[in-house]
Amino acid sequence: MATRPLPSPGPQAVPSRGRKWKRVFDSRLFSITTKFLVLPLIGTLVSAMIIGRIANTFLGPKTYSVVVVGGEGDSSVYDMMKAAAGGSYESIGDVAVKSETIDDYGDPQQAATIAQELANRPDVLMVVGHVYSTVTKSALPIYLKAKPPIPVILTTETNPTLVPSPAKGSSEIGPPVFRLFPTDTDQAIDAAKFFCDQHAKSIWVVEDTTNPTYSEYLAREFLKDVYKEHPELKVILWSNNLNLPPYSVDKLGIDWVFFAGNWQNALILVRQLKALPGDKKPKLLLSDASADPFLLKYGGDEVNGVYLLHPMSPDVFTKDGYVAVGEEASKLSVELVRKVHENFKDLAYEAAPVPYTLRKWLGLHRVSDARRAMTQYMSKAATFRLPITAGATTIEMGLEPNSHLLIRENARFHVWRIDHGRFVPVQ
Repeated sequence: MATRPLPSPGPQAVPSRGRKWKRVFDSRLFSITTKFLVLPLIGTLVSAMIIGRIANTFLGPKTYSVVVVGGEGDSSVYDMMKAAAGGSYESIGDVAVKSETIDDYGDPQQAATIAQELANRPDVLMVVGHVYSTVTKSALPIYLKAKPPIPVILTTETNPTLVPSPAKGSSEIGPPVFRLFPTDTDQAIDAAKFFCDQHAKSIWVVEDTTNPTYSEYLAREFLKDVYKEHPELKVILWSNNLNLPPYSVDKLGIDWVFFAGNWQNALILVRQLKALPGDKKPKLLLSDASADPFLLKYGGDEVNGVYLLHPMSPDVFTKDGYVAVGEEASKLSVELVRKVHENFKDLAYEAAPVPYTLRKWLGLHRVSDARRAMTQYMSKAATFRLPITAGATTIEMGLEPNSHLLIRENARFHVWRIDHGRFVPVQ
């Protein structure tokens, strides 16, 4: 029997890409991956966003604080602190900024305790203080070791070694610390130049032990400058107390005294010099820490003719005293906050891109991002000489030569003289 040929198959359909993906989507592996990995991951991320926003609402800082710290027992310091805390601030990253004051009693140990408490708080944005170099020396390292460091504005502190410099040869900017006053390096230079201009022959240098970080450095820098730049000047006596030597100052031929310390001990020294026998009395130059209206009030005619060094002009000091410094610190901090507020996203991202992006995605506000943004702006302000408008005053921060410390441009010391109950300019 003859066989019939089998019908030939028709054209074969080419499997479409969609069918291939359908097989992938229908596969057991995809089902397991979706069920046990993808969906839980999406759920976790969504939950993290929701929980982050809830946590931020109930646990996140309601405000960031600019903390002004100093010894409120000193009336001049108290007035300065009140002025420094008197500003009205913008918010940063939708978090309001406020100011507060804390009394450190002018005590280094108390200052260190306060600094540790502030470093551990979740709301501290910036610190203004602690006014005295010796007290600040205890507190500043704690602020700078915080994670991230707490930016600081130093008002009247003048010892340059308070702030650590970057490593030698480094191109990095120093830590986030702005100085309003010039340093004692400049004060020592100006003191030595003043004595040279006055044709001084023999000088007695006196340190005040109540603020040793300030007075010891200033005295040593003064001696260094005398020996290096003005060898014609002779420092023949150097002491760290107010007691007159057992031999007569007149016999030593001392014609000038340089005192590094506060007004109370300056007045004691003035009275001892006035009590010396004979008509020829040594003249006296006081460092900036002695400038105080109480020196005039309690010194009376005894302090007439005494000279002082100070970073402010006598007119401004007489009118406003250290309140002017507090007001300037307030305006500076307010303007810094405003600048950071305007550029917060860029500054915070530039300082820490991954942590900031993650916290932003989760809806978290943390003072660490605000501190980093503040540090970033302070560095830019000094590097590029960005003018910071503080009320009617424009402040430019620069780098102190050979140190990279952030210090106010054009800060300098003036020479005053006491003339019948008034501070008057000399140079």
